[in-house]
Amino acid sequence: MKKALALFLGVISFLACQKSKTEVSYTVPKFSESIKRTVTVLRDTIEDFSPNTIILDSFLIMKHESVRNEQLFHVYNRYSGAYRLSFGNRGRGYGELIHVNGISMDYETKSMYVGSLNQSRITIFQLDSLPWGKVNIAEKRLRQPLSSTAFFRLDPDHYLTTYNAYSRFALYDKNLNLIDSCTHYSPITTQITPEKVLENYYFYCSAVLIKPDGTKFLNFTHCGAILEFFNIQQNKITHSNTSYIYEPTYKADGFPLWQESIRGWRTVYATDNYIYIALNGTKDLETRIEKLSVFDWQGLPIKQYDLGVNIMDIIIDESLKTGYVIYRDDEYEYHLGNFDL
Repeated sequence: MKKALALFLGVISFLACQKSKTEVSYTVPKFSESIKRTVTVLRDTIEDFSPNTIILDSFLIMKHESVRNEQLFHVYNRYSGAYRLSFGNRGRGYGELIHVNGISMDYETKSMYVGSLNQSRITIFQLDSLPWGKVNIAEKRLRQPLSSTAFFRLDPDHYLTTYNAYSRFALYDKNLNLIDSCTHYSPITTQITPEKVLENYYFYCSAVLIKPDGTKFLNFTHCGAILEFFNIQQNKITHSNTSYIYEPTYKADGFPLWQESIRGWRTVYATDNYIYIALNGTKDLETRIEKLSVFDWQGLPIKQYDLGVNIMDIIIDESLKTGYVIYRDDEYEYHLGNFDL
């Protein structure tokens, strides 16, 4: 009887483990439409760039360290590519920045929110005076430091932080009081993976992209390519679905093996309708990427644009059916161009 009971419990335990597994299948997306586009050069040379470009009225605002000056943000005319001005001084004084944790725009008030969490503050750049060559500055002080890797303003009443000391994602009200948190990690394989392995993998190779209306966000990995979709509704963060594109390679403890793994993406841009991704799909970080892949907010492949240039960064304005691309030539010089959607 005891042997039979032990066998029965063993079977039940095995079935319980099987149920807890999630089927994981990596599939390279297939696009039903491929569109060839010609890129028109707007600015022959850009000193440097980082994937944080913002469109505001007739301006493109880029974050990068420029040889022009020590300021962080640089403004260009979106139609001609002409340089206009720079702002955002480095330092510890009022309105100055040491480390940027996140950049968000309030397009109604034309305010750019920049997280500098190690300085316990959010710097607000008022950009409605850009046409006159001026930027006004304000600060929002935090009552306590937020030990997060990134900060985002979702709407006038909500902020999101990533990977703090207590949770993976945290939702705050306008006074930075904690509302909700989320510790969900999507499985990497069908086999049950220890939580710490998942934490290490996602922490070291993820970035977050916010849907402009503040109702969704995407966590995407660039060691392999896993796209996790989350909803933000009624003051709650919930996991929606996950798309698996390229399987990652990582150590037993979850730390990415960069040189052995397929690279997921080089740059990503979000609108309320679509997500635009320059997928890599090789183990070579420097490989030439000419195609821009378009997905919806469920992770379904929609179409591809073949731009014929080596894409480094992308900015999309669907209202004017125009895309902007920073691309690199064979001499490792960067250029700004645009193309029709």
